[in-house]
Amino acid sequence: MYLNFRVFQFTNCKAILILLISIALLSNIVNAQNLVPNPSFEDTLECPAGGFSIMACKDWFSVYPANGTQWTNSISVPDYFHTCSSNSGFNNGRGFQLPRTGVAYSDILAYEQANPGQRIYLECELKLILEKDKIYKVNFFVSLCNKYKYYTNAIGAYLSENKIEQFNYWALEITPQIISSVKINDTLNWVKISGNYRAIGGEKFLTIGNFFTDANSQLDTNLIGAAGSCYFVDDVSLIACDTCEKEILNNFFIPDAFSPNSDGNNDKLFVRGNNIQEIYFAVYDRWGEKVFETTDKNNGWDGTYKGSTVSGAVFVYYCTGKYSDGKEFKQKGDVTLVR
Repeated sequence: MYLNFRVFQFTNCKAILILLISIALLSNIVNAQNLVPNPSFEDTLECPAGGFSIMACKDWFSVYPANGTQWTNSISVPDYFHTCSSNSGFNNGRGFQLPRTGVAYSDILAYEQANPGQRIYLECELKLILEKDKIYKVNFFVSLCNKYKYYTNAIGAYLSENKIEQFNYWALEITPQIISSVKINDTLNWVKISGNYRAIGGEKFLTIGNFFTDANSQLDTNLIGAAGSCYFVDDVSLIACDTCEKEILNNFFIPDAFSPNSDGNNDKLFVRGNNIQEIYFAVYDRWGEKVFETTDKNNGWDGTYKGSTVSGAVFVYYCTGKYSDGKEFKQKGDVTLVR
């Protein structure tokens, strides 16, 4: 009896241990679940018949509605490249690039010189609604289309509660929660854009693109290719990250131009970024006169000084601050006021 009892007890302990390990593994699997559907654009609704056909890709769509509007033409829709298509392969109208993984990828348009302000975005609905105060890691990979000569650091991802729809092709002028920290001009390799995001709660949609106006996009050029900026996109992920609390991405940037002309676009110069707790921002004219200063990150310069309009010119700024984790930052540079 004693022996049987010990065997039974050992068996129960082993079963409990296996159960606990299984629960732990299941928890890790749930936490590691990629909430982005069709993350590398593999699954198709049909083979794309050519460019401008993201509608053929399962789960992904354009910010611009695909029916019932004047924006049903190719100018508003991302390209979709898949091996199943005979005429929209990886040597395409945007350039040449192999998928980072799998057999497909898409693209975004970040700038178009011939059509100022034009943008093309990718959007999807997440598998689950984001939980309030939970940390999520966002990753996606881009490669500069080698038939375009402009590149930028303005590529980002925006998480929202509602689907974004817009009936024109202008920049959305929304500050993305995730943004590239460098200007990406690599046409050979896939470059990762990554960041951690603390959810407000209720976010259900993910949008990728350049959300800033041309003046605020900090564009640079390779001097070769078409007069625009296009990026291929592949391998998008959004994963709950219980260990990311101390990894919240600190960043800030200051546009290099703004146009305070009361048209509702770029009328104020703001410091943009994540996790900024303290800030000092000052702007000086070419004679060293301080024309603006603030310690409020929500207070931007409107292009006036002592109640009078300032003429268009190049100004110098100085910015210092501290992130919510205590790390400090400092930057100085030039900004152009355009009238």
